[in-house]
Formats: sequence, structure tokens, C-alpha cells
Amino acid sequence: MSNGYVEPEGLYPTYRQELTKKISHLCKTGEGFRVPAESGMGKSKYFRYITTSKTIKAQYFSNVTLYYLDLNRVYTNTTEQLIKYICKILGCKNSTGEGIEKKINLDLSKSDKVYIILDQAENLNEFDKQAVRFLRSLRDTNKGKLAFVLSYEKETGLNKTNLNYLLEISPIEVSFGPLKKEESIVTTINLAKNLNMQITDTEVEQVVTVVKGYPRIIRQILTQKLSGISIKDAILSIQKPVESQRSVLNKEGNSIDTIEKNMTKNEQIVLKEMLKSNGAVVKRDELAVLLSPESQGGGVSNEAIDQIVSRIRKALKKLKLPYSVVTARGIGYYVETNPN
Repeated sequence: MSNGYVEPEGLYPTYRQELTKKISHLCKTGEGFRVPAESGMGKSKYFRYITTSKTIKAQYFSNVTLYYLDLNRVYTNTTEQLIKYICKILGCKNSTGEGIEKKINLDLSKSDKVYIILDQAENLNEFDKQAVRFLRSLRDTNKGKLAFVLSYEKETGLNKTNLNYLLEISPIEVSFGPLKKEESIVTTINLAKNLNMQITDTEVEQVVTVVKGYPRIIRQILTQKLSGISIKDAILSIQKPVESQRSVLNKEGNSIDTIEKNMTKNEQIVLKEMLKSNGAVVKRDELAVLLSPESQGGGVSNEAIDQIVSRIRKALKKLKLPYSVVTARGIGYYVETNPN
């Protein structure tokens, strides 16, 4: 089950087939496991796909109930908000821990196992231990029948101290790597088709050669082609984003290390985008897409963005970094450099 954005019924028959087989075998054990992946690998899209596709359900998970939770959508790091979000996804009759228990029991009367995929699990680093204990208690009450999949970005990782209760019950790590060449080819062709775009065999080969199995880069290139940019120029435009970002962030003595060590993932995403804009206003809908690229910003509310910006302002002041975030009312935000 998913919330909001739903993947198409079939990406194609062999999409990450080996990974799906491995996960389906693990789900028969009733034990939790971890799936770290580098940013841009398409793990969120993949997990939404296997939880919404009737074909995948019938072939691999006929006796398992799968739920997909995008923890980017829990905008307040409290146990109460986490429980409400879980209830919403599971379809509980009341938004309480008891409501979740009853829904899981109902699911277990129809399935052998229930698995809850906690995507963007690195967000749990910011929750208090009560939330983590709640999740552990939920599993312990249904040991062997309910388990979690911790899906998270390698770059951020999971806090071993804060999340030890969850890590103890998720001992196995499943590798989530780049797409194979054949998968990249079919992904490029299918995405071009979905975008009503004509693409030649030569262009497909150019894309596949440069993306190195990263689905997000495929989408970035084809989106630029859709706006009238050639495949060649689109490829050139994406080859320097990281270095250009770092050069901007290191201007005037600003330390990227300070930002990356002291701010959450979402705070970093928003602040870095505003810094790259060099004083231009960054619109709210642009920030929403950056915060949830796989859903194209779906479900990221203005309130959520406001909360992130509020935390950024507090962090900038605490870290004594020379920037201020300014609100462009009704539009978005931009960054000003503070005078010495």
C-alpha cells in the first residue's frame, strides 16, 4: 500500500528481478533487514513499485502484506506524528498504537507476514527514542510475523546509538546497486515513451553510457531533452553539479563540512539549493520536488517547507554561518550574505 504517488503497474518484467527475488525470500522469514543505497539509485521508486504492483504481488509476495512508508512525509519528529502517519498508510480505524495493532492483526488473518518498508529511514535519526521503542515494541508483539525494512541513503546512514533497537532486529543488509546496462536501456526507452518523447538508438546509448546505472540521472537528462535541449548538452549540464555546488558553498569561508555534520538531510537540501541560486528566489514548488523527487514534490506541504526553513535559520545562527534566509512572501525563499 502506498500514499499519494503510485508507480505504474509494470515498469517492465525484469526490473531489478534479482533484487525482488532476494527480498521475497527474506520476507518469508519474518525477520527485518536493511537496504542502504546511494542517492539517485531509485530505491524509493522501486519500493513503491513492489508494494503497488498487482503483478509483483501475485508473483513474489502472495502471502505477504507490504506497506510503504515515506518518512520524508513525517514533518514533525514526534512519536505522535509517526503513529498518525503509520495509521494513515495502514488504513487504521483510529490513529493510535492500538489502532495499528488491530490493523496488523487483521492483515495477519489474511497473510502469513506483514512487512513495513520504512523508506528514508535516515529521518529516524532525528526522532526521540520513544518513537524507536514504539516501532520495536510493535515488532516484538508480533515477532516472526511483523518486520521492518529500513531503506536509507548511504550518504547519511543510520545513527547506531539512537536506532540500536531497530538495528538489532534488522541484522541483514541487502545491496541496492546501479541498474545493469540492459535495465538502463529499457528504463531510458520506457521513460522516453512515458514522456511522449522520440529518442533514437544512438541517444539511448549516449544516455546509458554516462548515467552508469543511476535512474535519477536518466530522468534528469530526458527531462532536459523534453525542454528542447539536446541529449549531448543535457549530459554536459549534469556532469558538474557536485563540484559546482561545493565551490559555491565554500565561498567566503563557508564550510560544507559544518553544514553536512550539523544539519539534517532535508535542511541540507533546501539550504544548498538556496546558496546555489546566488540570491535568486527559490520557489516553494522547486523545493518540494527536491525534497521528494520520486513523487515530483507530491505530499510536501508549504507547512513542511516552512518548518525546515525555520530549523535552518536556527542552525545558521547557532553555527555562526554568514547567511540569512529571507522569505519572498507567497513565492519562496532566498539567501542573503551577512556583512562582516
